[in-house]
Amino acid sequence: MSPSVARGLLNLRHLWIDDCQSMEEVITKEEQQGEGIITLFPLLEKLDFSYLPKLQHFFLTEHALKFPFLRKMRIDQCPEMKTFLQHGISMS
Repeated sequence: MSPSVARGLLNLRHLWIDDCQSMEEVITKEEQQGEGIITLFPLLEKLDFSYLPKLQHFFLTEHALKFPFLRKMRIDQCPEMKTFLQHGISMS
């Protein structure tokens, strides 16, 4: 999905992606924006990725990504995952 679509999912609390054989990224390359912190899924509490053999990253960005309510993250059986984000996660 594109970053603009992800920003529209304001009430998403649990993102679960399981057994998707061809997925290489969850959020496609970001649109050009100014510097700062991006808040995607502002109410997200749980993030769960499993059995995604081609997943390489969640989101490649030069911005910090903020998940203010994230409390649980599970990444399982994603052998190609090299990075989650380039510059890290801000959890506040």
